[in-house]
Amino acid sequence: MHSRLLLILAVLTTLSACGLAEELVMPVDDSTPAKKTAYTLIYYIHGDSDYLYHDSTGNPRQADEEILADAKMLAELSNTGEIFIFHQKSKPLIGGLSGMLYHYRFGNREGVYPYKPGAKGDAFLATESALYQNLKVSETSDNHRSFFLFYGHEIPNMAHSGYHATHDNLEVSISSFAEGLRNFLNDDADRFELILLSSCSNGEPEMARAVQPHSRAMIASPQNLHLSYIRPLPFILLEPKPQIPADELAEKLAEVSFRQLSRTIQTTVTISYYQLDQASHYLDELSDKARVHHSRASGRPAADKTDCALILPGFEESQYTAGVRIWYKPSRFGRAAGATHSGWGCTP
Repeated sequence: MHSRLLLILAVLTTLSACGLAEELVMPVDDSTPAKKTAYTLIYYIHGDSDYLYHDSTGNPRQADEEILADAKMLAELSNTGEIFIFHQKSKPLIGGLSGMLYHYRFGNREGVYPYKPGAKGDAFLATESALYQNLKVSETSDNHRSFFLFYGHEIPNMAHSGYHATHDNLEVSISSFAEGLRNFLNDDADRFELILLSSCSNGEPEMARAVQPHSRAMIASPQNLHLSYIRPLPFILLEPKPQIPADELAEKLAEVSFRQLSRTIQTTVTISYYQLDQASHYLDELSDKARVHHSRASGRPAADKTDCALILPGFEESQYTAGVRIWYKPSRFGRAAGATHSGWGCTP
């Protein structure tokens, strides 16, 4: 009980800086946990690459390890949820397994499972989705909700084997990621309520189009995202408010991280929330325009994504921003940026 109180205080301290602590009224007595899970959180934390960064005081930090600590803390406070935390690290030089699954249910750790992320030819997330399907609880509440959280570098548009530092047999692309998401779901009618993509430049039309069949909404950054990441802490609001509207929860997630990043980062900060069903009527058209533009500019040097409204011919903001909310702060130095942002990222 004492350790549980300390965890609650830690979350309260973090959220109080963002004006959210008053909304968190956590029940401390967990002697009668729920019989059926009210929600599921699935984390995929990629650590098989360079995730070292330095904070505002110059201290070195490992981004994937920080998010892993956040995820474990929230899992221990989840009285009504089931939590799967997949952490993929570099492949050992000799033997060993580089993947680790931490499985929690009703705040209790059900098990820790070392695993091999995939053999040659396996699809991205295939091993993780198989483990999930084997371990997940069979009975859920009538209003059960599912969320997927991805932490890593930018998921590329085209498949290549360079995404992992040591698992070069696993190809990663937007299409393989979307297919991997589908394997976590029960059937074609099942969808995640929200996907959080804590990665650079994946707030783009092609990603939105690819995941829309599998999720009702998405949070992502249309441009660079600092490795201090989009923090998952507001997911704890699912405990005192199990039916908190998805829009409200998404706004808390974006707001917490936007404020934190804006205080500590001098470069551009962009986080977008996409209500994918509202945007579905124009995603094909916008994605096709972005792809044609990129193909015509393929001879130019590679560049970071920028606001689609600034570079995409025929971009009509009134037409292509339905269902999109943006948190945006331009860079304080370097190349001038616009005062506003459409919420969509495109390759120049």
